[in-house]
Amino acid sequence: THLCGAPSSLATTSAAAERPRSPAGSSGKRPRIRRRVFFLGCFDLMHAGHYNALRQAKAVLPGEDVELVAGIITDEAIERTKGAPTVLKMQERVELARACRWVDEVIPDLPYALPLSLLDELRCEYTVHGDDLPKTFDGMGLLDEANAAGRLLIVKRTEGTSTTMLIGRLLSASKEHLLSLREEDRSLATSPHL
Repeated sequence: THLCGAPSSLATTSAAAERPRSPAGSSGKRPRIRRRVFFLGCFDLMHAGHYNALRQAKAVLPGEDVELVAGIITDEAIERTKGAPTVLKMQERVELARACRWVDEVIPDLPYALPLSLLDELRCEYTVHGDDLPKTFDGMGLLDEANAAGRLLIVKRTEGTSTTMLIGRLLSASKEHLLSLREEDRSLATSPHL
């Protein structure tokens, strides 16, 4: 991990309320510093790469208690930026993020680029992202403002996995399956029947 140099009526959903927390000072140790950290993403067809990034984000400040806020980008912003619709709709993506053990709060319906004012509004000190920093449809960096303000923390991207690759594998497997069914149909049509 290394440090790189929305509307006010945001709806939030909290997974933290469902998790028991140990009372402060119950262990006799000095209370840990609690910091809010933000992670913006599409979270479409969540896979090991998403979970690994969220796990790393939760542990990004060693020795401190990180409250991880996951921001979910709107369906429209994803389609406009990536040129393709999401597989899962917003509410499905919110539920997947909310179910993740490392996520304490989920903020839906966010823009693709993260304005610094949103971090301030959410009371998040930092935003975290994998080292594969994405660009917006106009070529700007998704996290340029946070980076310029020294509020961007980078974690290692999980190599060899992405939603795009997962969709490609599903389509390939589907095509191969359909071709094998056609071949099976042809062999049935030409074989003698009993």
